[in-house]
Amino acid sequence: MKRLDRYIITQFLSSFFIGTSLFILIAIIFDTKEKLEDFLGGDATIGMIIKDYYLSFVPYIGMLLAPLFIFLSVVYCTSRLAMRSEIVAILNGGVSYYRFLRPYFIATTLLVFMSYYIYHEILPKANKQRLDFENAYIRNPYNNTNRNINIQLNKQTIAYVQSFNSRDTIGYKFALEKYNQSGHLISKLNAPRIKWISKTNSWFIPSYKLRKFKNGKESFYKGSKLDTLIEMTPKDFGRKEDLLENLTTAELLSFIEEERLKGSDLVPAYEVVLHERTAKAFVIYILVLIGITLSAHKSRGGTGKHIVTGVLIAVSYFFISRVTVMYSMKAGLEPLLGAWIPNIIYGIIAFITLRLAPK
Repeated sequence: MKRLDRYIITQFLSSFFIGTSLFILIAIIFDTKEKLEDFLGGDATIGMIIKDYYLSFVPYIGMLLAPLFIFLSVVYCTSRLAMRSEIVAILNGGVSYYRFLRPYFIATTLLVFMSYYIYHEILPKANKQRLDFENAYIRNPYNNTNRNINIQLNKQTIAYVQSFNSRDTIGYKFALEKYNQSGHLISKLNAPRIKWISKTNSWFIPSYKLRKFKNGKESFYKGSKLDTLIEMTPKDFGRKEDLLENLTTAELLSFIEEERLKGSDLVPAYEVVLHERTAKAFVIYILVLIGITLSAHKSRGGTGKHIVTGVLIAVSYFFISRVTVMYSMKAGLEPLLGAWIPNIIYGIIAFITLRLAPK
């Protein structure tokens, strides 16, 4: 590796890691201030807070805006080289523009593969540890504001609850349907309420109505005080976004397959989360190329103008990515496209800016 490559790679990566470290430090300070009352009033020791919470909080907050910080780092690094006329000297020394780009993409490749591995493997495990700590010492683990919740317990059994109160572990307007292997309904249980009894790990139903279907005939029963073992717990009413954050890619693929077999209409939302992990890693290439071509020439506004332009471009990318993801979740857009359309759009922009860049 030549001296030029080492120099640009050092400038680029040092800007990124220093900037990201400062952001993480500030985030930790504000997070500690926000949760200080919970820490002081809870049972967690200082060692547990550091080891079980903040060591997993660092990858979470660091990767939250990683593509943005990489983009701003390349803009800052390149604009400084331009303002000091170093880029002009490099190009006048016989180095081609594309050769000038090589050290950036050596460093970017390192960051892309590092981000890919973190998004798919390290971050889910860190999220699980962080969220387990929050659930145990900071918030209610089974908080759910959704209504009309359907859960397929197995291939022949479907449970429904209109709403679930996580504090009292009570479900309202409960129904349990059982089907035979041919898909015909054989029984349906309805209850105004259902309550989880933690001591016995079972559900208590104060009153219920049961309909059974056999050989084209229907039987009707009424009863009260039913204790029953149903293949679900309050965890099944937990926050789905937390669940997805906790799963490594292999676990998420398995979970998606299970939900698909259950006929869940949320499968596209889970799939777009899966594809987003890869898209967020590889968009770094695109953002770095845009950042270099925008800031590789001198500007009267100096480095500040380049950074402001960079922020606007990055914000527009994140806005478009949120829109396409929501279309995949709510409007039927193919999940793979929902995750990758922003990359395609900004890939075209990167190609155009590269062709138009003064060389």
